[in-house]
Parts: sequence; C-alpha cells; structure tokens
Amino acid sequence: IIFNSLNKFKGLKFRKQIIFNKNNLKIINDSKSTSFSSTIGLLSSYKNIHWIVGGMQKKGDKFYLHKKYYKNISAYIIGLNKNYFLNQFKNKIKFQYFKTIKNALFNIKKQIKNSKTQNVILFSPSAASFDQFKNFEERGRYFNKHAKRIILNN
Repeated sequence: IIFNSLNKFKGLKFRKQIIFNKNNLKIINDSKSTSFSSTIGLLSSYKNIHWIVGGMQKKGDKFYLHKKYYKNISAYIIGLNKNYFLNQFKNKIKFQYFKTIKNALFNIKKQIKNSKTQNVILFSPSAASFDQFKNFEERGRYFNKHAKRIILNN
C-alpha cells in the first residue's frame, strides 16, 4: 500500500518543477517559493544558476546562504520591491533588476546563448506574487509559458 501510494504521488505544482532538462540547460519553476528559506536548498544544489527572484517579501525574511555558493548565482530581480532584494544581495551575489519575468528571461537568454557549460534557470521568487499576479499558480503558469517561448525558441 505504501509503495503504491508513493508511486502515485505527484507533488505540488510549481514546487521545484523541472520544465526542461537537456542540452546543458535545466529550467526549474519553483513559483510556490515565497521565502528565502524555501529557495536555499536549490541555490546550494547547482552551479551556474540564473535565479529569477522578486515579489512581495515576507516580513523579517532574510537571505541566509553560505558564502561558498555566492559565485554560483546571478540574480535577476523582478517586481516592485527591488530595493528589499538589492539590500539582501549587496556584496553577496551578482544581480540585475528587471520589471518583468519576460525581460529577465530575454536577458538570461543572451547570457547563456553560447555557453558550453550546464546552466540552470531557476524561477524561485522567494516572495509572494501579489505585486504582479493573483497567486503563485498564475505566476507559475506565466513563467512556464514564457520560459518555453523565450528560452527554448530560437
């Protein structure tokens, strides 16, 4: 019964959902992430991470990641609360600001265009979606649609 249940388990939609994985590129949709602590595991699991982050931060949330991982991450801050994220990342990781997910994706595509190494595009906002979306599901669907259209189409 237990193995049968485990085999049928699908997990939460938009929680560490791998939407593409081949040719030195992995795209992960973690729209369900609404705090830094829910993203830390992914940030410490990969190299060459292009992290799309932003939204309405949770009160008291802080970015705690061992500094040995900083060099593996480029952050693409989106949304209206850019100053909060800029302050969290300053002197830690590289970052750029974009108003929208689409703008961040176009920039990432340029960054990885001729790369021969494994790249990970991680959409893990670490914040609530309410500055641009109704909820994390709408935000997750939006990311999947535009990531596939912008990144995977030439």
